Amino acid sequence: ESNKPVAIYILGGPGSGKGTQSKAILDSFPGKFYHISTGSQSEMRQKATPENAAIIELMKQGQMVPSQYLVGLVKEKMKEIGNKTIYILDGFPRNS
Repeated sequence: ESNKPVAIYILGGPGSGKGTQSKAILDSFPGKFYHISTGSQSEMRQKATPENAAIIELMKQGQMVPSQYLVGLVKEKMKEIGNKTIYILDGFPRNS
């Protein structure tokens, strides 16, 4: 078994069912995957940082969040969880 994380990307436009499909996978295989949604403001509100506040404000305005912010968030979350996990990345990467 590798010590490197494995990522599964769920891609599609807004409202295409990325979250629904991610939930179906999580429900079908409990405890097997960790879900990271780059479109979720709740994750960012848990840690009050200037970057997270800027991201939340961009999302409220309906603007695309620059990839540099999202990459940092995803990397931080992966480090926090650990490398022996299979991640479902919902809505990442995005074009900005």
